[in-house]
Amino acid sequence: MELLNRLLAVAHGHGFFYSFVVSLFEGEFSVLFAGVLAKRGVFSYYDCVLGAFLGANAIYNFWYLVGRFFGEWLLKKYPKLKEKEKPVREYLKRWGRVIALLLPYLYGLRTATAFFLGFTEFPYRLFAPSVLVSSFIWALLMVSLGYFLGEEAERLLKGRVLYAVPLALIGIILLGALSYYLRLKGERGNNST
Repeated sequence: MELLNRLLAVAHGHGFFYSFVVSLFEGEFSVLFAGVLAKRGVFSYYDCVLGAFLGANAIYNFWYLVGRFFGEWLLKKYPKLKEKEKPVREYLKRWGRVIALLLPYLYGLRTATAFFLGFTEFPYRLFAPSVLVSSFIWALLMVSLGYFLGEEAERLLKGRVLYAVPLALIGIILLGALSYYLRLKGERGNNST
């Protein structure tokens, strides 16, 4: 506990830097924790939101540009990717803007999704504003959840995840239902043309 108190003393007042760095590498858990620390007065709420927003936006744009500039090199180096390029390109052409808007919420797939949007040459003029808006909403949501539900978040951080499991299951079911609906809608659209 003494180590945690020392770390918090060093971090005091550096909410922007903390939120920026953790949103580059980790995400929800650490940004939620930044909100908890903002509630306790260790960080500024607004600095945490701004840092998380800029960090998330920076990393998504970075991976998009890596995909854009090194995508062809990867196709040459890994010929099996070439076979899958056309269906992915068509899918992203149809759903790319929605995917770009949902990018911060695709846990575990964020960097890969941004990379493939760049790789398939999804237009940056559509990608950038979509990610800008969704990154801001994500940062505001995560920091606010930590800030306003701080005590409950602290309980979750201490290992009492009784509420997290049902919420996660509900989220998975809703995502599955949305995916199924979109697939059916896509099949109907293809059958009518």
